[in-house]
Amino acid sequence: MTNDERTTASVNADQITVEQWLAIRKQAALHMDPETAEVEWIYADITDPYGVLPECERGGCLGRAYFARTPGSNVWVEFGDLPKMTHDALWQKHGSKWGFPPEPPRRLVPEAFDATPDDHTCVQCKGRVDGQEQLCAIGDDVVWLHPQCQRFYIVA
Repeated sequence: MTNDERTTASVNADQITVEQWLAIRKQAALHMDPETAEVEWIYADITDPYGVLPECERGGCLGRAYFARTPGSNVWVEFGDLPKMTHDALWQKHGSKWGFPPEPPRRLVPEAFDATPDDHTCVQCKGRVDGQEQLCAIGDDVVWLHPQCQRFYIVA
C-alpha cells in the first residue's frame, strides 16, 4: 500500500468532500470480513492516519498505522475505524506476522483512557494545562502534548 492509496491524493476534491471520503471508509468497515481482508501497515501521523487533515491540524505523533481492505477494493480502512470484533480478529490473525510491536496497537478510545496519565500537563514544555493538550501514543508511552510541542518531543 502506498501513501497515495490511503490519502486524499486519491480523492478528487471537485467530486467528494473529506467527510464523504471518510464516510466511505466507515461504511466499508462495517462489511469487512476478517477472514478474507488484506492488511498492511505504514508509518503515519497517528492523529490523522489517512492524511486528510490540513498540515496545520495534524498532531505530529508518528507511528505505525494499520489498514485493512476487502480483496480487490481500493478502500483501505484504518484499524481504529473497524468494529471491535473485526479489529480484534484481524489482529489475532495477522499480528504475529508484524513482529513489532509484539501486541496490538493501542486504540485511543474510551477504554484506553483508563491507562492514560491523569495529569494533562504537556510533557514537553511542562506549561500550564490550557485545554489544548492532545493525547499521543509514542512508543510504549501515552503522553499529553500541545500540538506545537509534539514535533519537538518526538525528535528528543
